[in-house]
Amino acid sequence: IRKSGGHLLGLVNDLLDLSKMEAGRYEIERERFDARAIVEEIVRLSADAAEKKGIALGMTTPDAPLNVEADSRALRRMLINTLGNALKFTPEGGRVIIAASAETGALVLDTIDNGPGIPEAERERLGQAFERGSGVGRIEGAGLGLSLVRALAALHGGTLSFHDAPGGGALVRVRLPVLISA
Repeated sequence: IRKSGGHLLGLVNDLLDLSKMEAGRYEIERERFDARAIVEEIVRLSADAAEKKGIALGMTTPDAPLNVEADSRALRRMLINTLGNALKFTPEGGRVIIAASAETGALVLDTIDNGPGIPEAERERLGQAFERGSGVGRIEGAGLGLSLVRALAALHGGTLSFHDAPGGGALVRVRLPVLISA
């Protein structure tokens, strides 16, 4: 009951936030921080879920700070959703990596897995509310997570895109033009 209640609460909160964004009433609160700390936090919080499924979870971040001016709460939600999807769709014994990097004034967050990947024909519609990939079968979800990621990225002037991962699987990229000079 607790798990189902938590799932429903998350669903309702996602719907409310998406509605606020569509109405132009969702405000992001920009602050300055090192994005590496949030990547490390989300990976640490997801370690148990990965371990239960036998998935090797890792991250790559640069040695130098990734100083950004962004909404830290929004960045957490984006990573929670992209990492959660990767863990959900990666088979037992697989691997998932979060890679954070700087690229021409932008923070790039890649979630890379060696799961089934995302068919090219589905990439355009993924990230729209209630859209789910054809391979999801009995996997839990309402199709809101990636639409929330896309909307939060857009509020930062950024993008969400889907690619083939090197060696097979999916690479989900969030690119945010929020890097600041040291």
